[in-house]
Amino acid sequence: MKQQEKLIKTTDAPGLTPQGKLLNLTVQHSLEYLHKPEVFLERFPIEAIMEELTDAPEIRGKILTMCVNLPQETARELDAEIAGTVLATALRKKNTDAKAILDAFDGEDRIRHLKWPALHSFVTSGNWTQQATTSGKRHTDACAFLQAFIESAMELSLLDAKKIFACLGHELVVACLMREKPQLLEEVVTTAIRLGADEEKAFTPEEFFRLVDAKVLAEIVPVPDLVEKLLNDLAAQCGWLDVASSTQTADTAADAPKTTEVAPIDTNWT
Repeated sequence: MKQQEKLIKTTDAPGLTPQGKLLNLTVQHSLEYLHKPEVFLERFPIEAIMEELTDAPEIRGKILTMCVNLPQETARELDAEIAGTVLATALRKKNTDAKAILDAFDGEDRIRHLKWPALHSFVTSGNWTQQATTSGKRHTDACAFLQAFIESAMELSLLDAKKIFACLGHELVVACLMREKPQLLEEVVTTAIRLGADEEKAFTPEEFFRLVDAKVLAEIVPVPDLVEKLLNDLAAQCGWLDVASSTQTADTAADAPKTTEVAPIDTNWT
C-alpha cells in the first residue's frame, strides 16, 4: 500500500506526457535503488546542465540559491557559463554536493531540459543490468527498481499484463516459476483449470498477473531479461532512444512524431 501511494503521488507531473512522466519516475527510482547522485553528475557535469538551462534562468537561479545561498535576484542574472563555474567550484570546495544539486534540479525539470537518450543511458549504466545472481543487496536493489518501473508504467497505462507476458515470453515466465516458485506455479495451473472447468471463464493475463505480479516477476526473472525485454523495449516505444530526441529537449521531443508509438492496450489473450 505504501508503494502504491508513492506511485499515485509521483505520477502526477503536469505538463509532461505519460512517456515523460515514466522517464521521470524511472530516473528517480534509479537514484533511489541503483545510482548515487554523484554518478548522475558524472554523466551530466554541472557545467553541461547549466548550458542546457541557458533559456531557463529561473531554474538556474533556483539551483544556485538552494545550493550556494546566492540571493535569488542575483542568481537569476548569472548566465549559464558563470552559473556552471560557480556550482562546479562549490562542488570542488565541498560547499555543496551532488544530492543538494539534484534536490534543487527536480525531476520534472530534468525531463524537460535534458536529453532523453542520455537519461535512459544513465539509468542503464553500470553492471547492475548484467547480474545473473539472485541474492545479495545489489540484486535486491535491482529487483526493487524493476518492480517500481513495472508498477509505474502500469499506473501510467503504458504497460499492461498482456504486454508484460508478451514481451517476456510465457515460456520464460513459466520456466522461472518452475525454478524459483514451484508452489506458485501450481497455484497458477490450479486457478487456470478451475476457471475453465468450474466457472467456464478464460484465464486472462490479468488473472495471471494477479498471481504473478510485478514483485514476483522482479524476483524470479533474471535481471538482464527484464532490462532487455521489458525496460528497453518500452523505452524504445516511449521514444527515449530516438536519435531525433538526442538533439532536442523533452518539450520538443514530446511534440515531435515518434518513429514508434506505444501500442494501445489490447484485452485479447493470445
